[in-house]
Amino acid sequence: MTHGLGDIWEYTHLNKLDHLSRTHTVNKIFQRVVDISVQNTLTTLQKQPKMRTYCLFKKDVKLERYLTEINSSNTRKFLSKFRLSDHKLEIETGRYHRPKKTPEQRLCQNCGTIEDEIHCLITCKINSSEREQTFARISIQDKTFYHFDEVTKFTYLLQNDNLCDQNIYSFIVKCLENSYAAKL
Repeated sequence: MTHGLGDIWEYTHLNKLDHLSRTHTVNKIFQRVVDISVQNTLTTLQKQPKMRTYCLFKKDVKLERYLTEINSSNTRKFLSKFRLSDHKLEIETGRYHRPKKTPEQRLCQNCGTIEDEIHCLITCKINSSEREQTFARISIQDKTFYHFDEVTKFTYLLQNDNLCDQNIYSFIVKCLENSYAAKL
């Protein structure tokens, strides 16, 4: 068997097991198949260049809390698009230019560095005041936050539990709005 459960299949005769043992065995098989499916999905995502950022913070397949806890459908949509790299940052819009820009050519108009999701939230000059306020609030709860590197700060912001914090999702939305407005 490809799922590593050959021993159960070969040595367990489900028809001869009592109900409780049969239920346990079926549940074990089901969970193993789900686990393999999730792992295969995440592995496939990691091979997709467009999903490079998503794979930094998405470590399992489940319904994200922000989808049920944020009341504003516009905010949920904005955050979902950001998480899935369906936004107007240059890292995405640069792929539509002809000839297609390389990732190194997809630069922020304000800073001259690659304009990706991490840059937008963590280093872009245009978002410095929002970032200072949000990071100060976070550091009150987590004293180590300021010591994190850029990628760790970014993943911290987008982790499921943290994203449900009103301040963090407002910060993400404001950063994107600032970046979009600067392009006009």
